[in-house]
Amino acid sequence: MLEAIRCADIKEMLYLVPDDIYVPVREIVEGTIARPTVDATAQCHNYTVEEYYRFWIELATLMAIYSVACEERKKIDKSFNLLENRVLQFSLPRLAELVINRGNVEYESAKCILSDIVLDLEASRPDVLVQPLVPVPNKQIVLVSPSLITTSNWEVCLLRN
Repeated sequence: MLEAIRCADIKEMLYLVPDDIYVPVREIVEGTIARPTVDATAQCHNYTVEEYYRFWIELATLMAIYSVACEERKKIDKSFNLLENRVLQFSLPRLAELVINRGNVEYESAKCILSDIVLDLEASRPDVLVQPLVPVPNKQIVLVSPSLITTSNWEVCLLRN
């Protein structure tokens, strides 16, 4: 894995995480995210509560691995600009592909969930929902901050600014 961190494009490395790293990190992430207490088969738009939960586990696992990989890359390669790589840019279909890569979430469900967690810049109270993906105006991409996926929602004051 260290060789992949050293040589590969750091973002593309997310597609190549071996199971011996992915599985233990996923178990840690799963232990930190509470299981839904409502009926897991309940529908939310075009996906179930269970699908949303599984999606969030996979996305948080990938973002936790990415954060650690960035820190390791900085230790290995002093010219690696950590600030430039802190926030990822993805199209929603590409991000859906990344999340479903492990096989726990269907592509269509992932696309629906992703569209729901993109921050609504026009909403009067955007802090009400969990929407950690920020759309880039006039582009078909979103900004993904691994720390926001693995820790908390956007701060209300940041949203207002």
